[in-house]
Amino acid sequence: MTDQPRVIIITGETRSGKTTLAEALVNWMSGRGLKTAGILARGHWRNDQRSGFDLVDLGDGRVTPLATRNPKPAKDAVTGFSFSPQGLSAGKEALSLECCRDADWIVVDEIGRLELAGSGWEPQLAPLLAGTAAGHIWVVRESLVDPVCRLWNITPAAIVSTGNPEALSLLKSFVLKQ
Repeated sequence: MTDQPRVIIITGETRSGKTTLAEALVNWMSGRGLKTAGILARGHWRNDQRSGFDLVDLGDGRVTPLATRNPKPAKDAVTGFSFSPQGLSAGKEALSLECCRDADWIVVDEIGRLELAGSGWEPQLAPLLAGTAAGHIWVVRESLVDPVCRLWNITPAAIVSTGNPEALSLLKSFVLKQ
């Protein structure tokens, strides 16, 4: 293992299937005996717009409501969602060093504007990068990939777009090269 853990970024725009792709990869890794930890954020959609999402703890499978869309967000709001204290707590626990200690791969879905603004999962990310996991899979919207890489001083092993018809095969090959 190198000094810098591998980071694979799954990217794409809203409704492009980033979480679906991450979940397919997690299921494939599980079938190969690789242990994953971290979180997935499964979206709820209404009228072609994300209305909210649940947090899935990959360590124990718990599903916790995480956020709902604000009908009228404040002009200075970082995001248009209200986050539940229970969902934030569950996410921070799932991304703790203790819960991720034995994982081969740590999944964080999604790193976005909240983390770039110093909240959300931001406090958990640097310790996880410094931890012992062989690799990380981060879900990041395309427009935020460069700022995320700069902020955490990472050079991803791969950036895989949901728009690539071979995305899952590419992700599998990067995991196998680990």
